[in-house]
Amino acid sequence: MRPSLRVQVSRQAKTQMPVKETFGQCLFRHRFEEVLQKEPHRDIVEDIQWVTEGDQGSKVLDMCEEVFRELTLEKNGRMNSRLWCKAIELMMANPILKPRCNRNDIDRIFHV
Repeated sequence: MRPSLRVQVSRQAKTQMPVKETFGQCLFRHRFEEVLQKEPHRDIVEDIQWVTEGDQGSKVLDMCEEVFRELTLEKNGRMNSRLWCKAIELMMANPILKPRCNRNDIDRIFHV
């Protein structure tokens, strides 16, 4: 087993986060890198099935885009810090999403 994969398997055991999800997040974060914009890598990066179980990834992304459009409707599609806080409040009110929300990550994501 390659060292990088061994690290991820070890991380999975410690964090209960599947390797598939970790790799999916890494690829998605760097999806605009030139090498990931070319075939065959582009299809892999654009596949967000890691977000959900099964093949519901695109459906989840569509719902996220819809929520974003609704929240930013009055601001011409721009997310400001007040709207971001509103989005976080909505996620924290959801008993399924709340345990997955890390306050440090939430703050960093807004500034990306």
